[in-house]
Amino acid sequence: MSEGNVAVDVGFGQSKWSVKLDGVIITGGFPSLAPISSGVTVSTNESMGGKRNTVKVVVGNTSFEIGPDSHLAKSEASTGRSLSEEFPTTNNYKALLLGALHYSGATHVPYLALGLPVHTMPLYADVL
Repeated sequence: MSEGNVAVDVGFGQSKWSVKLDGVIITGGFPSLAPISSGVTVSTNESMGGKRNTVKVVVGNTSFEIGPDSHLAKSEASTGRSLSEEFPTTNNYKALLLGALHYSGATHVPYLALGLPVHTMPLYADVL
């Protein structure tokens, strides 16, 4: 078990995370794209010449492909990006948050800090 406090900021352009594991602070990020994944993609088929650096995240009944190579999974019609003020309540946000937790490497998170735009904090702090 890897225990660490994690901070995540799901932004419009990038989702960023930081974690302290075994006394070392580790950071990372990936594009804030949450394309819906297909049943079989390059990320699940290594015979196609390599594996994408993504993880499948299921939220509700929808499977998303999240990670540094998520731009390879998106269609031009649907990137999973949103400018809606309700974005923190969407499945896309949840998928990006879960993807960040995956990439952080922490399997047990005693404390989770989330970033929100200042003007939406009163609206969504309790929801998150």
